[in-house]
Amino acid sequence: MKFAVKLVTIFVLIKSIEVVVLSQVATQFDTSTALHLEKTPAILSDKHEFVLDLQHFRLNKLLITYITNTVERLVSWDAVYFVDFFKSGTVDYEQHWVFGPAWWRLVHVVGTRLTSNYYWVIIIGFLITGICHFGTSVMVYFLTKSIFQDEQMGQRAALLSVLSPAGVFLTSPYSESLCSFLTMCGLFLHEQSFDRATLTVKSKVFYLFSGVLFGISLTVRSNALLLGAIFAYDFAILAYSKLFLLSLVPLASGALTGSFFVWLNYLPYKELCPERGEWCDSAIPSLMLYAQAHHWNNGFLKYWTPNNIPNFLFALPTIYLFSASLWEFRSEKRIQSTVIVSLLFLVLNVTSWNVQIITRISSFLPIGYWYLAQEHKQVSRTRWVTWSVIWIIVQTGLFGMFLPPA
Repeated sequence: MKFAVKLVTIFVLIKSIEVVVLSQVATQFDTSTALHLEKTPAILSDKHEFVLDLQHFRLNKLLITYITNTVERLVSWDAVYFVDFFKSGTVDYEQHWVFGPAWWRLVHVVGTRLTSNYYWVIIIGFLITGICHFGTSVMVYFLTKSIFQDEQMGQRAALLSVLSPAGVFLTSPYSESLCSFLTMCGLFLHEQSFDRATLTVKSKVFYLFSGVLFGISLTVRSNALLLGAIFAYDFAILAYSKLFLLSLVPLASGALTGSFFVWLNYLPYKELCPERGEWCDSAIPSLMLYAQAHHWNNGFLKYWTPNNIPNFLFALPTIYLFSASLWEFRSEKRIQSTVIVSLLFLVLNVTSWNVQIITRISSFLPIGYWYLAQEHKQVSRTRWVTWSVIWIIVQTGLFGMFLPPA
């Protein structure tokens, strides 16, 4: 009970700090959000209606201004696109297909059943994001406790997940929270269903459903595709042990996860091809792969340019945390599959992706929390918590001003 109260208290405190920081941001460096909000008649009408709704709660004018300003500051970077998707339920441009549909469709379905107001939809997205973040912390607790058989380590890991480097991106209506929650649920089911010591599948249903959860997570954020390596690892050790019949179970789970990736690529192909040409005519006609390279300039060492040095500096603490975690757990058999996924994630993020995104998308892997949650890492944990609080405040301010990292 004490832990639950502590978890809720710290969670609410961190969210409150972020909301206060956002409410104090007066202007944004990038004016696209402001122009979008101020020049769209329907949104202006929704804003007027939103203010009237707040007045019905007998809030004073200053508080209403703070609330409205905070809601508007939540619409930065990719959230600009997400909120439009929340409202319309459709995508208008080719590159928009890359945004995982499960997240914005969830908010669209929930939001449109409750309101059609632009501002209230943002708040609904904010609430769902918060619920998913808290759910992630709860699942980190159960997952850690189950693997390491250590109550205190589970509690520490859960509290650390509240202070994730993702910070405000687990508060704004982004997809990271849902991806993390689904992933932790999948990892927990995988842990409950597979006995590494005896190489037995205790529950085929749970094991297969973990593949489904990873697949759904993939439809939220594409980096969840890396979770398929967990099943590849299980298949390899079972096949190596000549348990060929049992090795079909991870093969089936991996296929379930992979089927969601195929579906994600089929949707835009069906909608845009063959008339679109270009990527439609590729040997592997994947809009996801094309858009990442063409629109976001992803590719091996493409991001390694002098002008991106600040982004590498933003990412450095998280890169260090993952590197230290991988070294610490390099021989830990209980989490070897998660170590492999984390290694793939780190290498790809540093060499082939926009490196600064590691601060927000790393929240779908628990290895950093496990590293810091160990009993003998008290000094490192204290330093990380101090850094995290400072980072979250600074990052939230930068996000509200529409400044990197994003």
